[in-house]
Amino acid sequence: MKKKITKKELKVGDIFHSSWKERVWGDQKDHCFEGLFIIMQDEEGEKWFVDTFWGVNRWDNKKWKFTETNELFKLNFYVNLNDLEKVEHYSLDDYSDEDLFTLHDQHACVKSCIYHFKRKGAIKNPQKKISKLQEEINEEKRKVEWAVRNIESKSAEIKKLELQGFNS
Repeated sequence: MKKKITKKELKVGDIFHSSWKERVWGDQKDHCFEGLFIIMQDEEGEKWFVDTFWGVNRWDNKKWKFTETNELFKLNFYVNLNDLEKVEHYSLDDYSDEDLFTLHDQHACVKSCIYHFKRKGAIKNPQKKISKLQEEINEEKRKVEWAVRNIESKSAEIKKLELQGFNS
């Protein structure tokens, strides 16, 4: 059973995946709504669950206070943003999957709406890179094998047509 989140435990930067407890179709609650919340604190010290639809750490997103959030949403803790550092997409194969995290806005509609992070202090995992490179090599070998079979098939078809042409 999942542990219930208490207001006291919330830390600025905590990130939660959320889903509506009860969904009413057509009520526009999902309009401009991502379902990925970051805990942010306002000037009065109040902590808010802030959605990421318009971007990460932006106050112009939809937001809810603790009590309202617990009434409306099921929450799953993901990670704390302060425990992460940004990485570029091309370096994702360098790190273990358990050290990688993805945040997004606007439903990750384009690559620029996807943000990649690694856990602070995560070290590169050469075995993951080797496995990825081996997969790529195997894929290229399959392409070569397919091309060879394709060439052989077309060559056989040419020979067959040439023989038919000479025998007619």
